[in-house]
Amino acid sequence: MLNSNTLLKIDSTNFDFSDIEFDSIPELELTIDLGHLIMNNLITKTFDDLIKETPDKKENLYILSQIRLMLYREGKLKLINTYNGKIDDSYIKRMTILLNKAGFIDIDIKEQENIQIIHSVKRPLEIIEFSYGFTLREVILPDEIKRCHQYAREFYYYKDLNYDLDVVKPFDLNCDYFAVYDKENQILSLARIVIRTPDHCCPFMFATIAGGRKEESIHFTIPGEDSRIGEVMAIFSAGKKGIMAFKQMMEYLTQYGTTIAHFDSVWTTYDDDDEYTGTYYKNKFIMKETGIKLQYSDFGGMWNLLVTDKISELKNRHHKIFRYK
Repeated sequence: MLNSNTLLKIDSTNFDFSDIEFDSIPELELTIDLGHLIMNNLITKTFDDLIKETPDKKENLYILSQIRLMLYREGKLKLINTYNGKIDDSYIKRMTILLNKAGFIDIDIKEQENIQIIHSVKRPLEIIEFSYGFTLREVILPDEIKRCHQYAREFYYYKDLNYDLDVVKPFDLNCDYFAVYDKENQILSLARIVIRTPDHCCPFMFATIAGGRKEESIHFTIPGEDSRIGEVMAIFSAGKKGIMAFKQMMEYLTQYGTTIAHFDSVWTTYDDDDEYTGTYYKNKFIMKETGIKLQYSDFGGMWNLLVTDKISELKNRHHKIFRYK
């Protein structure tokens, strides 16, 4: 196991990132070729294609996420990017999106002999005390992410909508998890925000647009102006405690931190037969219909695609978000 109190230097090509110790390093230097950093506006794969793939343990986001787990709170990362392609403002923006998703902030980029040197800091986890003895915690440890999956299966999706771990787990890497816990450390509400990141797509991009024959099915294309987008799934336990936890969680996530408040647009889907949920999203989160109906190979049915780019308006609602009819 790895444990050090001094600067650790890592070359991504020959380091075993599966054998790490959490919160063990104050400062780390990583040499890596980040590559082209492609932001896909369209994906032609389906969920069936996705679950057949073998996870790449040398992939950028996997490596950076493991380093986040290794570093102390507010630990420092010096990243040496050996990519020798064109580096312009667009590339730097994509790289910043990648680093932000991996949990790094205060990004300072310098060039030295045609090599990019990026200094950044590990973002502290979001931990917020709510009313009624509830606590919101951002979840990044693998065992607790597994617990969040189990919660989702037991409380909602497993019974109603085939919450298939083979389908959802591939998105863990580009997903932010937030859970609200009671005093007994039981999960009451869960938000899962999948973020489009270089070389990673949101789940709705793997669905196909309804209509037409299967062999002619097409996928939705993300608008070019939306760089930072996230797809939100939020659920809560039955009963008063679950509802209160959900409301406090969503009010917080639309206002602060590094989450929804920093996106260009937020997307979600709802079942075509569930008019209540669609009305709820539109009234509470200023979302609008895209007119697109999607088909998921695993869930079945028709799913309406919603979006909001009213991020500042949503943020300005503050804690009054659930008082709106």
